[in-house]
Amino acid sequence: IAVQNTSGADATAYVTYRDATGTAITAANESAVISAYSTKIFYQNDNTNLPAGFSGSAVITSTVPLAVVVNNANAGTSVGTAGFESYNGFASSQGATKIFLPKLTVNFSDYQSSFTIQNAGTVAANMTITYTFGTNTWTKTSPLIQPGAAWSVYLATSSASGIPAGTSGPGSAVVTSSQPMVALVTEVKSTLGYSVISVGVADGQSTDTVLFPKFDRNFSGYNGGIQIQNIGTAPTRMQATFSGGNLATDLTPGTPSREASEQ
Repeated sequence: IAVQNTSGADATAYVTYRDATGTAITAANESAVISAYSTKIFYQNDNTNLPAGFSGSAVITSTVPLAVVVNNANAGTSVGTAGFESYNGFASSQGATKIFLPKLTVNFSDYQSSFTIQNAGTVAANMTITYTFGTNTWTKTSPLIQPGAAWSVYLATSSASGIPAGTSGPGSAVVTSSQPMVALVTEVKSTLGYSVISVGVADGQSTDTVLFPKFDRNFSGYNGGIQIQNIGTAPTRMQATFSGGNLATDLTPGTPSREASEQ
């Protein structure tokens, strides 16, 4: 976890951890004085008070504004362990009681998704996720999630995700709770060492015009894809305009059932 002090004065940053059950790992709590505009990296593998096999969440606080980047890397000794993920930490103000997850996959050409949703509120709460895969919808409610703790689910595990065994394909979801949440989706293809993280879209952050600063088509072997979720109440047609040629392309319309269109 890379933590930057964005102020002009030295300040202390505090890191607290919770495991997958929501239990606080108080012995593993860390702190450091960070000089003005400087960065401190907290390495979890160097924290001997975190148990082996730890998978959980963290909350970082300070008396000054912070900027945070989280990197999560596997061993990198083979294709199957080549995964590397990175995302920006969330400000507490980014939490929302409804979050949209535009891109999910399960058993889809060896691609698998998982989601991690953190309780950014002040009291324990349940979270309810409603999936849309084609014409199918399913709902799953979490156990009680403590403040700062997270609900993490691998979609292919039917008993945990609520998605019927044997389901295959791409989809989307909507998550609701009585407490504000922040969310991530991880998609992997372990046979190729592929691993990527996307951020859930908080209610109120959606828009009818979306910018895509970076994607590729047949560029040094790279290709991009756009997945757009219709969060409205009626079908709509979506159009993408690509720079460098003023090419406009109609995209498959999404349905009002929160379906996502992948291009």
